[in-house]
Formats: sequence, C-alpha cells, structure tokens
Amino acid sequence: MSPLRDATHRGNRSSSGPIRPIMSLTTMFDDVDNSDVVDHRELAYFAGLFDGEGCINVSEVKPKPGRLSPCFQTLAQVSMTDRRPLELLLKSFGGTMQLVNKEGARPIWVWRVYHKTAKLFLEAIVPYLIVKKVQAELLIVLENGIPGRGVQRRLSDIEVKRRRKIKDEICALNGPSLYAQYLKTLDE
Repeated sequence: MSPLRDATHRGNRSSSGPIRPIMSLTTMFDDVDNSDVVDHRELAYFAGLFDGEGCINVSEVKPKPGRLSPCFQTLAQVSMTDRRPLELLLKSFGGTMQLVNKEGARPIWVWRVYHKTAKLFLEAIVPYLIVKKVQAELLIVLENGIPGRGVQRRLSDIEVKRRRKIKDEICALNGPSLYAQYLKTLDE
C-alpha cells in the first residue's frame, strides 16, 4: 500500500509530515502493517463521514475582565450512533469522543477536535469534501490568522471584524438549505 504523500501530523503538532494514526482502515482490514500513515482512501472516507455527519462551528467568547479581546473558538465534530468510525477518527487525528444520551433517542457518539487540531484535520480532508468544503476552507483561513493558544494580545477592530465575518459566513453556510444550494450548483 502506498503512503500518503500530502498529509499533516495528527494532534497539535506542526502541519508538515504524514499523519501518524494508531490504527487505520487499511490495517483494520488487511494484514499489511501500514499504521504509519493515513492514505488517500482513508482521507476520502473521513471526508465522506464529515460531509454527511459532521459540522463546523466558530463561537465568539467575550473577553473576561483583564482580557484584551474576544476569543474565537473553532470546532469540527462528527456525530453518529455507530462509534467505530469515530474511533478511527480519534486514533488518526486525536481529539475527544463522548457518548450523548437523550431521553427517548438512540445514544449518539460525538468526536470533536478544536482549534489547530480542527484545522489540521480539515486541511487533510478538504480536497475530498463536497458539502462542507467552503466551511472547512473558512475555518482554515480563520485558524491561520490566530496565533498560538494562550497568547494574550489586543486584536485590532479590523481583525475582530474579519474574524466575526468568517464566523458569520460559516454560520450562514450551516443553515438547512446548504444541501439545496449544493444541488443547485450541480444544475448550473
């Protein structure tokens, strides 16, 4: 099996080099040891999961007393009733996974990655995305403009407006008509 040529590290590491999963789809189903990289087929599979079951969110947190500027928190998540695909995401990209039980509904597993890890995940799958491609690209742009976490600096009014605009664009694209918009582009 060929290793992935264009990939990123998992977790909060830098954005160069291969993704290093603990277990991959290919090693689950083959006897070949290919646990060092996630290949293109796996990234396409993860993109399909994300297009169908995932979401992207940006929230603005008002500054606490003593803080200089609002904070913009980014998130990518996938929710589904079968935990196995989410375990693959967790092992390949890191993040968190939890079980959500709502009365009268089937239990739902939720896998989440935040901030730079969300950016790295989306950078890896964006070539394969269809429905959520624009939101993913917007989150990547937003995260590229955010310095390392814990850095305290005052944002200019222009930068706060830029980040709010990206957040608002992602929120608008997350609306219920997103799939209808995508179908409309196919007709053009």
